[in-house]
This record gives sequence, structure tokens and C-alpha cells, in this order.
Amino acid sequence: MQLVERAPNVIGVKYGVRDAISFAAVARDAGLGRLTWLAGAAELTAPAFWAVGARGFTSGLANVPADIKDQISGILDSWGMR
Repeated sequence: MQLVERAPNVIGVKYGVRDAISFAAVARDAGLGRLTWLAGAAELTAPAFWAVGARGFTSGLANVPADIKDQISGILDSWGMR
């Protein structure tokens, strides 16, 4: 939370550690509602991270077949966890 208070221009965090439990704790403590959180370890981590607050993910697929990334995003959005 100190970073959020000291750097109000920071609006998002890419979290690249493949551990959804650690992500959930860090995001909660740092400001889950204040920042946009991204699952930074690609598609395989997106569902678990989405369930605990991530609202985006990095993608190894997005630059080639973007429709696949769009389908994954659509499925995650349909879960209604926002």
C-alpha cells in the first residue's frame, strides 16, 4: 500500500509469480480495488488469478491468433467475478 500512496500515477501491476495464493495476499494488501492487477505468467495462470482479483493477463498467444486470447478473455469475463 505504501507504493500506492507514494506513487498515485501507478494504476496497475503485472504479477509474474505463478502462485495465486501469494498473488491474492499481495493484491489485497497493496490495493485490490485501487489498482488493476494482471496475471503476468500467461494463459495457464489466468483462471486462478482471475478468481482472486486479476482483471487481465499477459499472453503468449495474443500476437499470433488474437481471437484465441479474445475467447479466453470472454470466458473469464463471463464468470461475473468483477
